Amino acid sequence: MQVWRWTEAVPDLVEPGPGDRRLLAGLSEPVQELGPGAEAVPDPGDLVLCGACSSALDVAWYLGERGWMPCKTSVLCTTQWSGRGQMRRNWISPEGNVYAAWRLPAAGRQWGGVSSLLVGYALMTGLAAMGVELRLKWPNDLLLEGRKVGGILVEERDNTLMAGIGLNLGYCPGNEDLRRDTVIPAARLGPFFENVHIVPFWTELVSRALNCYEQQISQESTREFIHLLEPFLAFLHQEVTVSGTSRIHRARVLGLHHDGGLRLQHDQEELVLYSGSVQPEIPG
Repeated sequence: MQVWRWTEAVPDLVEPGPGDRRLLAGLSEPVQELGPGAEAVPDPGDLVLCGACSSALDVAWYLGERGWMPCKTSVLCTTQWSGRGQMRRNWISPEGNVYAAWRLPAAGRQWGGVSSLLVGYALMTGLAAMGVELRLKWPNDLLLEGRKVGGILVEERDNTLMAGIGLNLGYCPGNEDLRRDTVIPAARLGPFFENVHIVPFWTELVSRALNCYEQQISQESTREFIHLLEPFLAFLHQEVTVSGTSRIHRARVLGLHHDGGLRLQHDQEELVLYSGSVQPEIPG
């Protein structure tokens, strides 16, 4: 894997200047520069570093339009001023965390509604191999002991799949920084990875996660994957509050539908949720 530093300054996308020095610090391998007039471009699986940007996903799509973002390549930035999460909500992005975009092999049509769950499961598998056990909050959040440590946003255009990934490594927002309707507090992975440099951490994680991802999409059906993932689903068999939809307010989580929907029991009726969010029921 080759590490690249993107040196081009693009208004409203990437701030000029050496904002990526923190990511470059401590790297022993040579770093190539990527920009207008570059003699070479990334190969599949390479890593592109940049400083402050609108979002890692924005950078990845920009690089992809220029043929600089082959499959399995990822972008890692220092901070984002327009990071986005589920329902286009703002993702708080101070320096010290992982803000990445990862181009993944496109899966078959049957994986369309399962893609964010699949990326989440692959990341959970990779982090478990690195010593941290997480749970997946449907549809795209990673939880550590009931606290949010990461999020995933999958975007697909013209059969190209990009996964935006945020992981709280060195910093997590306090309760006062979260939305008023947020029940789940934040946490960080830092205590498990003290003094770990972000670039080696990320490259090890994507290497482990990619093996899991490719193994799953080689299957013709999503049913076996759903069976694997379901035990790691947050709030399984628990009462939750559903938001983002006018149809359900409280329900019990039954599991996952084979197409990625969340199976719920509401007033003795089983329903499948495809949009919205779930939060743990607050006693009283």
